[in-house]
Amino acid sequence: MASKLNYWNSFDTDPGWLNFGIGNIFTIIRRYSFTFCTLVQYFVVLGNSIFLHFRTILNKLKKVASLRYAMCITS
Repeated sequence: MASKLNYWNSFDTDPGWLNFGIGNIFTIIRRYSFTFCTLVQYFVVLGNSIFLHFRTILNKLKKVASLRYAMCITS
């Protein structure tokens, strides 16, 4: 008869890159926060309202990013 329909949120078509945890987010931030342009974009993203709910996480991420930026300037 008719073939099975694949939906975006079904297990058959669920893309693997959408299944990531908080550890992968920190890896992405660490990898791309070495250049100034991506560092500016990083703070623009942190300014979005989703991060305003997690004030302690926001402060820790800003500290990590500022340390990495300072390391880039001194080296």
